[in-house]
Amino acid sequence: MIRLLIALMFSSSVMATYNMKDPEGFLWYKEKKEQDQPLKKSKKNSKDLTPEQRAVDRNKSLSEKLDRAIHMALDTPTLENVIAAQKLQQQVINKSEKFSKAWVIASMLNPQNQDPGSNPNSVHQQLLKFEKAKKMKEIFKTLSEDYGLFYVWQPGCPYCDRFLPMVRDFSKKYGFDVLAISKQGGQVQGLKSIPDNGFIDRYNVQGTYPALFLVHYKSKQVLPLAWGMTAVSEMEETLWRLIQYISEGENKQ
Repeated sequence: MIRLLIALMFSSSVMATYNMKDPEGFLWYKEKKEQDQPLKKSKKNSKDLTPEQRAVDRNKSLSEKLDRAIHMALDTPTLENVIAAQKLQQQVINKSEKFSKAWVIASMLNPQNQDPGSNPNSVHQQLLKFEKAKKMKEIFKTLSEDYGLFYVWQPGCPYCDRFLPMVRDFSKKYGFDVLAISKQGGQVQGLKSIPDNGFIDRYNVQGTYPALFLVHYKSKQVLPLAWGMTAVSEMEETLWRLIQYISEGENKQ
């Protein structure tokens, strides 16, 4: 009996031990699980960044901090949150002011950024006007060799009568020949008058009187110079712009 109990105890111990182990043979075989590798953060080393990239990162970071702080202050407007937002905003303002001052100085030192016309000095402006008027007179006189003026008028039009002396002054100043055109016919004192051959319907569709056109003698190019009563100075400015337009067209050809 004692031997039997010992045998049972021994076999129970073995079974207990066996059950604690993995089964032998092919049944126990398991592939070793690969240990989960921690995800490596693709964080660039600050040493690898260029100065431009670091500047972008700093500015983005400051902008994002300010944005979060403002939202926080709006959502929970405690003194602590508002002061935190103000401090960040002041940092942005300080950086902007430094940039603005440096930009102004750089613009002053760069000759390409200098616009003579923007100089507010009154004497400088007067000299500019004088030089421009001198240049305009030379160019306009040269232009009058290839272009003439068509003065479109209407009998009984008071505006035409008031505008006519201005047309005379302008043409005399720069040497332009002027032809007066009217649908009703008639003569204009001091100007050669010709009958309308369809020009008015084609180029003065809106029927504005008086009107003045710049016309090339050979190419018959027509450019409007004045609609309604227009001062001589205004006609000069318009013609100056037209010359730039004509020059650009010639350069493209």
